[in-house]
Amino acid sequence: MSQSLSPGDLFHTSFGKRGFIRRSALNLLCLPRRSLQSSCGRKPKPPVILLRCAHISQISQSSSLEVLQIDGGRPLRGELQISGSKNAALALMAASILAQGPVMLTRVPSLADISSMCAVLRSVGASAELSGTDLCVDASQLSSVQPAAIAVRALRAGFLVLGPLLARAGEAEVALPGGCDIGSRPIDLHIEGLRAMGAEVAVLSDRVRASGRLTGTAVELAFPSVGATECLMMTACLADGETTIRNAAREPEVVALAGLLARMGGKISGAGTGTITVRGVAELSGAIYEVPPDRIEAGTFAIAAACVPGSELLLAPVDPDHMRPA
Repeated sequence: MSQSLSPGDLFHTSFGKRGFIRRSALNLLCLPRRSLQSSCGRKPKPPVILLRCAHISQISQSSSLEVLQIDGGRPLRGELQISGSKNAALALMAASILAQGPVMLTRVPSLADISSMCAVLRSVGASAELSGTDLCVDASQLSSVQPAAIAVRALRAGFLVLGPLLARAGEAEVALPGGCDIGSRPIDLHIEGLRAMGAEVAVLSDRVRASGRLTGTAVELAFPSVGATECLMMTACLADGETTIRNAAREPEVVALAGLLARMGGKISGAGTGTITVRGVAELSGAIYEVPPDRIEAGTFAIAAACVPGSELLLAPVDPDHMRPA
């Protein structure tokens, strides 16, 4: 009989190990082909794993598909091309608002969130043209400081344009963020940091309005938020003076953003550590930058290969430094 497993439940695989199942967007059902307890001492056959999909339309165009059946126990072999990091790409796209010329991003993944962020950029007058895995954003002629609310609410990262618009135009009005619901993930650290830099920020029922001349200062984050770190890094690039961000996030996506900002002419040091220093400049120029490989995608395939004896996968490109525990 099938049994629905909750987070942390244990299951036995065909090679006698035990692992943890964690529920994500899929409901997991484990249906052993025969009892895992064999009175004859024979090794049990691999279980059949059924993934009951919460969002079938994202997996198949066939409305009749309800379950994906995965027969386990087969070694995984071959070569896999790792996509560019979505989380890094979204922050890089927001940073393109700061540039007075075109920003070309390469190895951009083809995902719905990328299309949504393109819509956010276009709604403020920027051009955003995606050709294969190359994305060219030209925000040299901004026409608005209020991106379309429906576009911003389509993804969490849409709110990242608040800081760049404020730094570039002196004002911005951005809808409260949407996207996935992972914990609380509040925006208060963004707001506190911008206010510390001299901005007047009003948090309304459905949007945030910010304006004012920005001056470098020291900001200490209550916790190392990636979004807040990225917001303040981008904003500080065009602020007067020097900004120091303490207890900053150290994730590879933050390092990638610092790399693009430096390529555009920004003065940044300390990315990847707990303290980031940004010296403001008069303007930033266009640049070409490669999105780093997606460490989450690479890690997912690496774990899958490690779980099945005899597997051998070649994953490329992968940055080994991004795969090590912090």
